[in-house]
Amino acid sequence: MHRLPRSLIGVTSLVCLGAVLCACAPVTGGSFDTLCEDPLVISCDRAAQSALVVIDADASAEDVIAFAESLHGATAVFAEPVSLEARSSHALVLDPEVAPPFSWQIDLNALQSTDLAASLRDTLEAASVPGAVGITRHSGWGFVTVQRIEQFEDVFDTLSQGVFASGATYTLQSMNERLRIVHVPDRTSANAIHEIISIAQDYPDAEVLLESMTSGPQSPTFSVARLTPPQQQELAARLRDSRWAGADVDGYPLEFVLGSIGEQGVTYVSGTFGDVPAG
Repeated sequence: MHRLPRSLIGVTSLVCLGAVLCACAPVTGGSFDTLCEDPLVISCDRAAQSALVVIDADASAEDVIAFAESLHGATAVFAEPVSLEARSSHALVLDPEVAPPFSWQIDLNALQSTDLAASLRDTLEAASVPGAVGITRHSGWGFVTVQRIEQFEDVFDTLSQGVFASGATYTLQSMNERLRIVHVPDRTSANAIHEIISIAQDYPDAEVLLESMTSGPQSPTFSVARLTPPQQQELAARLRDSRWAGADVDGYPLEFVLGSIGEQGVTYVSGTFGDVPAG
């Protein structure tokens, strides 16, 4: 029988041991289940219709992008849509029974791998604006939740001139419908948006909405509900002032409807910003 030289016995033993370990260790690489064990991850939920991975909103941009790229690759074969969502432990909680908005969310299925890093950087930039949460896009349209009314104008000014320059919906975080603005840059001026935010501040019990389609024909309409009859008349006069004739970027009439509840029930007053003739 031939004996191995002593110098090779240890090497051979290590090779054999390595082979055993390699055969026993799971070869999962960047699988979905493995990624769900990442320290960034708060929860993973894969159901029949969708998959949702929630991560820590305080993670660094580099870590988030690296994780998202791995997740995108691991879930490329999934039939169901996959969302990556970030939540913060410092979120503003208005009611303990109502979950606060997520910090941001992206739909991985809607992004090519080559666009993922750039899209995430835009999302993280938007989420870094004080008061801006609930950052997401659907069919290319942006959505933002603003935590406090006093932050609304700064959030709008920053994002409408940056990440959401092509338009977005801004909603105040509140228990009741309080303030929502669908900003169509080609139709409503920034000054008019500032005035709408000011109206929401001046009438804290009212529901203030600038509504519009987010695609196709976009003709915004402004409405305010839950006013008192005196407030209704006061606000109608304010909006008809000639200084608001340019509320629509191209000078078209921007219509408003104001609702109030008084002794005679619900009444409505309509008109246009700056009293621009309709039709």
